[in-house]
Amino acid sequence: MQSPKQSQQLSPRQQQWRDEQEQFEASDLTARKFCELHRLNASTFYKRRERLAELSAANVVAVGSKVEVERKLKTTFW
Repeated sequence: MQSPKQSQQLSPRQQQWRDEQEQFEASDLTARKFCELHRLNASTFYKRRERLAELSAANVVAVGSKVEVERKLKTTFW
């Protein structure tokens, strides 16, 4: 069985988006100023951020489901 991380790996482009978001979060800049300095469209910046959050939430649900299944197996068979 594949782990959720393996089934939800980020594409190179999504990894670039995540790196971009991490740079933003590490900076003391407003989103507007960050976008201006990095020549990003603010709408695109926020859309990428939203998409990464969706991917992260999907991964958490997958991990949570796996943990629940493992918990049920342990209580049922052990």
